[in-house]
Amino acid sequence: MPMDQAEKNEFLKVLEDHHITHEIGWKNFSENIDDKPAIVAKIETIQQLQVVMRTLYAFNEKKAESERNTGRTAAGGDNKKYSKSFSFTACAEGEVILHLTGKAFKEIKPLAENIVLTGASVEVGVLARILYELYNLVLQAASLIPYVTVAGLAANAGHGSGRDQPSFAGLIAAMTLCLPNGDIVRIDANDENFETIRAAHLGLFGVVINMELQCIPAKKLKCEMDVRSLAELIEEVQQGLFINDPYVSVMYVPTYQPDELTNKSIKNVIIYRSTPVAKEENDVNMNAVLSHFGQDAEVEMGESLHITDLLRKHPNLIPDYMKYIVSQFAVGVKDAHVLGPWPDVTHYRTAFPRDIDDTDYLFEASADAKEIVAAITRVAESLTEFAKHKQYPITDAIYLRFFKGTNGGLSTSAHAEGRYICGFDMVSSNGMHGYKEFKNEMSHYFLNELNAKPHPGKFIPPEFNYRKAYGKAYDEFIKTLQDWHTKHHIELGKSPLLNAFHEQMLNNNVLMREEMDVPRQSVEVKKIAEGFKSQINMENPFAEILLKDLEEICRQPEAYARSSQTLFGGSTTDNMNNQSVEEKQRHCVIV
Repeated sequence: MPMDQAEKNEFLKVLEDHHITHEIGWKNFSENIDDKPAIVAKIETIQQLQVVMRTLYAFNEKKAESERNTGRTAAGGDNKKYSKSFSFTACAEGEVILHLTGKAFKEIKPLAENIVLTGASVEVGVLARILYELYNLVLQAASLIPYVTVAGLAANAGHGSGRDQPSFAGLIAAMTLCLPNGDIVRIDANDENFETIRAAHLGLFGVVINMELQCIPAKKLKCEMDVRSLAELIEEVQQGLFINDPYVSVMYVPTYQPDELTNKSIKNVIIYRSTPVAKEENDVNMNAVLSHFGQDAEVEMGESLHITDLLRKHPNLIPDYMKYIVSQFAVGVKDAHVLGPWPDVTHYRTAFPRDIDDTDYLFEASADAKEIVAAITRVAESLTEFAKHKQYPITDAIYLRFFKGTNGGLSTSAHAEGRYICGFDMVSSNGMHGYKEFKNEMSHYFLNELNAKPHPGKFIPPEFNYRKAYGKAYDEFIKTLQDWHTKHHIELGKSPLLNAFHEQMLNNNVLMREEMDVPRQSVEVKKIAEGFKSQINMENPFAEILLKDLEEICRQPEAYARSSQTLFGGSTTDNMNNQSVEEKQRHCVIV
């Protein structure tokens, strides 16, 4: 709930007194979220973070939970092109947005063997480079996008690719958090709930200050880039593509040809197969700087020519655009290979357009990958059907990642013994003809046919049921969250970290203790009572009595919200049957 003016003035005074700079208004990278009133504070020290959290929590202690103020951390605050939040959902929204920009949040320091302390705001790509060049280490699991922060990537159960690798959160050996009350807490594997918290903490247990990450000795990567048709991709998947190599990812560019599933001459798929090799090996065909400039120029050209807007207005251009431009530039026409530093090969994509939307579903896959074949086939068939109606929903690409995953809590990559995880990432732009309908259809397919879980930082279907999808793990997460706050003497319902996005997530099929909903219900009770007051027929002899009852409800809405009775005293049929005619008339003085 937005701060009232008095609170806002007090909060801004706190920022001024503690030399915390701020600005008004916040956008994520893709600019699908534009929160103009948000107060964006640059936090330089841990002490400043403690002050801000204590202030927000103190505000909330004085009000109903339904009126609490929210404060969330988000990537950004540096004067760099990609220093933004890459989340597409409202997971980072709040009345206050915190950019952790100080040295304490960008520290990189080796601790024990292969364990490195990393500040929350360190970008994954920066961390990978420093580990490789200064400490002879690498991250065995990381996102494709190098600009996401380590804290943001872990919070939403972000992942990379790697047959034997966990999600990024699976690398966490310990975390240090600033709680809503300003206390600083470090947790590691000795905490009985560590697995539940680290797997996908969602930023709800505290603001991450730093993490201690498990790394491995540095190597280079040799990557084979194979150009294939969709039919050839399916054949290779069936022959063990994802099992045969340690790191495999796939990019598929739909071309909307009617025979795309069978025509082997349409080369619109590139397969990346990477294998670790000794760091002493010579680089082959590797020029990361040149590659970045080329990608950046491509993105700049597309944005300056307003290509995406053109495709929205003239969707008939999309099939040729995808076949002759996107496929040619992104996939190529012949196989290639590179050998180079681990960070450069892992983060081969370094330039990104803003006008994109992303949906990522994660589902369990067996070693024979039959689930992946089914998903590829179903998506391709659906796109072909849309094309028959002159609708071409995907205008970027579809990305497949294959990895082992991480169990615990609300991890999107939880898996049974002997199973793997496929991340199925569909990237396009909002406003494309048929895109909304395609997303809805895919949501139904992935959720119901593959029991997939959506990436919480990308897209959550409105019908998604967390309890149904996560089962026992959902209840364990809720209990862990409640117990954590109780242990640290914090009211969960008044935590500024709990924004509307996460509240909806946690309240799906009943989240919190029953009493936590009372303030929220009291607002509804008062609203209903006020509405009834305006509808009373004052000519009725019982009108004044009912009006008095309603005014009493408006004065003490929380008491009535807690009561097992209804607004007007009768909560059951039995009670109504026992009332006198006069009492029933009193309860019906409405026009």
